[in-house]
Amino acid sequence: MLRALDAGAMGIVVPHVRGRADIDATIRAARYAPEGMRSLNGGRDPGFGRSDPAEYLRRANAEIMVIALLEDAEGIEAIDEILAPGGVDLVLPGPGDLSQSYGAPWQVRHPRVQATPSAVPAGARGGNG
Repeated sequence: MLRALDAGAMGIVVPHVRGRADIDATIRAARYAPEGMRSLNGGRDPGFGRSDPAEYLRRANAEIMVIALLEDAEGIEAIDEILAPGGVDLVLPGPGDLSQSYGAPWQVRHPRVQATPSAVPAGARGGNG
């Protein structure tokens, strides 16, 4: 993850989010203090030495997206726990793996899979969900 962020990625998609611990670990790795503990390295900021370090860290934290990919029944059941403390910018369903977790592999039109968007608060959904 650090290499991707250092190379300029503006978001992290977290696969198979089953609970808040998965998100907390990602936030710690993707965001700088006080939100996380991403490793500091002066080579990240093209204006390093000329810009205010505190402003760079604030801006970087604001720009990095944390996207939760819900691909397991446990994640659907824990959606309130996953979203409550904040830090998740977007939630996306992973219908193929989700269908498998419901015991119906590749049946993405299975009623439980189709009900997934209604389990996710509207403000956290991507696309038209």
